[in-house]
Amino acid sequence: MVIIVGEVEFDYEVENQIYNCFNQGRIEGKYSTGGIVGSTPNGSHMVCEINNCYNTGEIGGEGVGGLVGKAGSATVVRNSYYKFTGNGELGIADNQANTASFEAKSEEEMKTQDFVDELNEIAAINGWNLWELNPEEAEEPVHRKRYAITFANMEHGVLSTEMDSAYSGDRVLVKVSADRKYAYEEGSFTVKSDLGETVETTKEENGFSFVMPAAPVTVSAFFEKT
Repeated sequence: MVIIVGEVEFDYEVENQIYNCFNQGRIEGKYSTGGIVGSTPNGSHMVCEINNCYNTGEIGGEGVGGLVGKAGSATVVRNSYYKFTGNGELGIADNQANTASFEAKSEEEMKTQDFVDELNEIAAINGWNLWELNPEEAEEPVHRKRYAITFANMEHGVLSTEMDSAYSGDRVLVKVSADRKYAYEEGSFTVKSDLGETVETTKEENGFSFVMPAAPVTVSAFFEKT
């Protein structure tokens, strides 16, 4: 895949943030080409912040940087990474940034859980989407996907959670509430994934819990008259 570079426009009156993003494709440009941004402006106040990003794609052109081609004085780069192969790659080709905190890593390092943990430490602090190793190819990190929790149509009772979706691996608590003169029918609580698999559940004080699989789920139960 080759990405032809376009232009990122900056609003000089506000702080522009590029955060928690990544690029894995080859980028071609003429001048000041970067894996995340080509060039950023100069100025007396911070116009562009690049935070918690990484690039593993190849960059073609002149004045190329693994992250930024040309970083102006109104730029801050934090906690960001680019692939280093030993051929003298630079994170920022022309670096005039106000603050620049970035690191070169090998492709092998970027395919480890340790790298995911580094990204997630910053993402969690800022409330951004978390990362995981690509579950399909077990390669570079991608954003963790949230999967939907749906409740089947039920009579004489209600199932509820504090969330309508969850990350794979999260434990989900479902509260079970029966209508007046009705009670939960023992053994009827089920969680089924869209893959057709029945998810294991655990009895809790006010309901049940389960570990979210890597697929949407449907939760159901029956209620009987007392």
